[in-house]
Amino acid sequence: RALKKSGKVIYLTATPSQELYLRWKKKQLPCIQIPARYHGYPLPVPKIIVDKKMNRPRKEVLLSEETMEIIHESIEGDLSQLLVFVPTVILAIQVAEELRSAVRLPPFNNFDASWVQYSYSRDEDRETKREAFLRGDFPILVTTTLWERGITVEKVNVLVLFAHLENIFDERCLIQMAGRSGRNAAYPVGKVWFVGGRVTEGMKWARSRIRELNHEAKRRGYLLPVSTLWLDGWEGRINAERTDKGNKWAGSSTPFKLPFMPRQKGREK
Repeated sequence: RALKKSGKVIYLTATPSQELYLRWKKKQLPCIQIPARYHGYPLPVPKIIVDKKMNRPRKEVLLSEETMEIIHESIEGDLSQLLVFVPTVILAIQVAEELRSAVRLPPFNNFDASWVQYSYSRDEDRETKREAFLRGDFPILVTTTLWERGITVEKVNVLVLFAHLENIFDERCLIQMAGRSGRNAAYPVGKVWFVGGRVTEGMKWARSRIRELNHEAKRRGYLLPVSTLWLDGWEGRINAERTDKGNKWAGSSTPFKLPFMPRQKGREK
């Protein structure tokens, strides 16, 4: 209403709507695009997994074996924290309770239930949990879209459950959640999974858009040479190395050690 007839509207967004995106592609809207992160590594490209059990209404959440393997791989394989996004508060509580029981059983190593926390917008302890997660006090946080933006965790993978529920997880929301991984320059790569009862157009569009940004960044020369190795495979994949200084990512001089990690015998006292 305050815009003059000769005025201009500038949109500033990390996740343009499909309408704006198509207008730009049709050359109906000028666009200045920044396709790369400041650290020169590509955005983690989501891996889409179908779990048909998620289509069935249940009083309790039963996570598939493949989903449990993803969680185990993140915590014990990648030595990474994990953000688990779900669409509702009820699911946040149910998934957290399921994981608290699961981490005490194989393939996990009898982990304490406190390793799994959940949070949502009306959670009175959400800021306390946020700070504890950022410090690395616990590895798994189950949350709603409350944390889809505005948070940078040093080393974190992202798992989106019930990603097929498009009324909550549209393509823009999925991109925002995927963007929580690989933000820190010390650990600029990560993994993202979209797990849903079916593959939706939003899931495919989000993955396609992320890939497009990565290849545009590569074309412009914004990516570090070593980082382009991940564009042809698991974009966001990097192998952990063991060193005398502890656990660290290859190519980084910063040891990675979180309070929840078991101590290595003979190295720390």
